Amino acid sequence: MPNIKERFIVDESIFNSQRAEQLAEMLLDLNISTVTKEGNVLLHMNSITNIDKIGLVIISRFIANHLESTIPGEVTLSEITSSTSLTPDIVSARAAELVDRRIIRRVKNGSYIAVPSSLETFIKKLASRYTFNNGKS
Repeated sequence: MPNIKERFIVDESIFNSQRAEQLAEMLLDLNISTVTKEGNVLLHMNSITNIDKIGLVIISRFIANHLESTIPGEVTLSEITSSTSLTPDIVSARAAELVDRRIIRRVKNGSYIAVPSSLETFIKKLASRYTFNNGKS
């Protein structure tokens, strides 16, 4: 059994493909997003909040990167606007809120990446907040 230090001090950089598969399965069960082989995030619901759309794009891409290494884990502002059809100003403002909530973090050149420890909680909150029926809310 790991000692108390190893259990209490966690390394967020450790995120393996098995965990990615579990989280991808959660998203597939909800039928709210998929990712193309090129890394484009496809949202299957429009009637969720802007902040949830943005979080979902960033989290979906992060998970996809751990399932397929050719897909980048980071998402640019333009990729988020393309996936969500939101304006860059709205994406920037809502992404800043997600950064403050520690769901995502901002990295180089205005790109964003998910915080591994927040993924499951974010997905579960989506599931509890919306009624899903074959991918439609």
